[in-house]
Amino acid sequence: MSLLPCVTSLSALIDYRERFVCKRNYWELDNILSHSSFFQKLENIATLKGHSGCVNRLSFNEEGSLLLSGSDDCRLLVWDVAEGTLRDQVETGHDRNIFGVRFIPCTNDRLLASGAMDCTVRVSSLDGRPEKLFEVHEDRVKTIDVERRNPNLIFSASEDGRVYQIDLRTPEDPVKVVEISRTMVKSAMLNPNFPFELVVSCNDPYIYVYDRRMSFDRPKANYCPSHLRYERLPFSTFSCFNESGTAIAASYCYEGIYVFSTQNITSLETVEEQFNFAPERQQSPTLRNLRRVFHDLLLAYEYFNKDQFGKALIWISKACDIYYWNQLMLCRWILYCLRGWPGDIDAAFPDLKNLREQKNSNVTDQPALLISPHIVFPFCWGLLDLRYILQHLKFARSVSSDMEENVNDILKRVQDQQTKFVTELDELEETFPLERWWSTIGIRLTRDTLLLTKQHVYDFMHYWIGIMMHKLYSLSQKLRKEVAELLQDASIRRREEEREETLVQSVHTSMLTMKESVVYSTLPSLRDRSSRLCYHRRFLGHLSVNTDIKEVNFISGKYPCVLSGSDDGHFYVWSLDSGMLLGSYKADSDAVNCVLPHPYQPLIATSGIESNIKLWSPSACHNNIDEDEMEKLMQSNVDKLNEIRGRPQDIVGTQFFLQMLGSILAPEDQRIRYGGGVCTLH
Repeated sequence: MSLLPCVTSLSALIDYRERFVCKRNYWELDNILSHSSFFQKLENIATLKGHSGCVNRLSFNEEGSLLLSGSDDCRLLVWDVAEGTLRDQVETGHDRNIFGVRFIPCTNDRLLASGAMDCTVRVSSLDGRPEKLFEVHEDRVKTIDVERRNPNLIFSASEDGRVYQIDLRTPEDPVKVVEISRTMVKSAMLNPNFPFELVVSCNDPYIYVYDRRMSFDRPKANYCPSHLRYERLPFSTFSCFNESGTAIAASYCYEGIYVFSTQNITSLETVEEQFNFAPERQQSPTLRNLRRVFHDLLLAYEYFNKDQFGKALIWISKACDIYYWNQLMLCRWILYCLRGWPGDIDAAFPDLKNLREQKNSNVTDQPALLISPHIVFPFCWGLLDLRYILQHLKFARSVSSDMEENVNDILKRVQDQQTKFVTELDELEETFPLERWWSTIGIRLTRDTLLLTKQHVYDFMHYWIGIMMHKLYSLSQKLRKEVAELLQDASIRRREEEREETLVQSVHTSMLTMKESVVYSTLPSLRDRSSRLCYHRRFLGHLSVNTDIKEVNFISGKYPCVLSGSDDGHFYVWSLDSGMLLGSYKADSDAVNCVLPHPYQPLIATSGIESNIKLWSPSACHNNIDEDEMEKLMQSNVDKLNEIRGRPQDIVGTQFFLQMLGSILAPEDQRIRYGGGVCTLH
């Protein structure tokens, strides 16, 4: 039984923390640090200035009294956390950017380990002793980690694909504990609860777990979201264990943040049981649970009407945690289709599979579906195909005749599905008049839940599904019109280009056909729907594109959280149990790379492209969260991410090559010269 008092006041929680500091009750302190009130009232309490370059990595000592920072200026600075002042500085022998820093434990915080872009690992002393140099890597050293209460071992990860264990007792004989050929290691962090394990991130979508007692070229386990296995762009920039070693958080470039379980998970239910994130699902409805479900549905419906589909999904998922009804699964599936963020469709596959296989048909007291999933699903897949093709056509200079024919076939198929969908909507209106029910019963229920009955909850789900289907139909019509217009423009450009039989045109046509074959073969409707999610939680809304050193960190305790920085200059905090974004704060003018929670104080340290470090702590006076602005920021980041992923690097490179080739082959009178460059008039 938890000893944490049942209070929501932040000041009461902090007073409670003060009584426990002397006892070192870290579990209780973690409960306070992860309380939602902590993240709703954060403010910048101190700005630490001393570096002259980007601050790439931060590290607290074991007591949390000191903060170590490494920067592009090749210096290590040691800060007094309580005073917010500079205590020591070390002019390291590094001549390039420092990416990894750690206090070496059990040395009275006098020895510091660092790794840098100059491919070296160095151990510096604050007592003036000579620096130790380790030249074991052939490429940039990205992270440094140490084992708790062990002053002898240092673990360095490098982009040469290797992780070394450096023993300070035998410095001439470093041990290679990981080697991954043809890839670059971005991070390697120890399991705090079982230090023989290392979690390794590389420039591919997989997260590897190695046991350093075993073979260095064979991982003990690997993890990857199923929908990222065959994608080229996303790769992991950083991964780490939680305090107990039961979960791994991984931050992906061109994607989001994923949390994996380190146990043998076979189903979503076992994941929830292990993490204790969700209550046990009920079978027979009770009045108390029905009111909880109705409360969650009303909140989801409110956010749905504001087009805030992310929050609507969070609350509908809370309802699914109580009753896993077919209606709730259908609502969640439609919300995923409406939102359309990266990975949403794969996240909805479990609901889709259960609905198609009717796994819940034997659940007692379950309301019957008034609309056939066999009509909704093909319609949704057509909508998703349109959205996917639209993203491609926005950046396509032209389309081949085969692609034009394929897209026209999809447009015709979607039009036929729309006709069937309208018929289904008309039948639903006859069976269950939506507006009449809402005006006579629905509005009254939102004001007085004491009138609530089981049938009212069922009717509200029927009503909401009908409203969502109307929105789906409107979105499908809009997408079909946009795709048809872009396809027509691209076809006109192709016919104009066909009149110019040049080498440039033949190269362009060849590259275009290759790209279009990839686009058509990866349509959402053609994806494998049998694969499992392979992850427990997914967090989106931040932007990770411009830097490959973004960290992700856990806050453990009764209310576990995940923290990460973003390219928009904010850092984000999500609840691990609900997936809800608890807060986002502006911490840098460019990008935030490091977000590090204090070991036990209600304090967070952040750093990024700017040359300073910011300390964040809760304020007792006001709430600093603007939910509407936070939602707009998240949507803007996802839109940018979709745009970047819709125009991958190989297409940019191909266009540059074609422009250069066109410039060379163009007649002299059609060229414009800029300094030493040439530009062709189109």
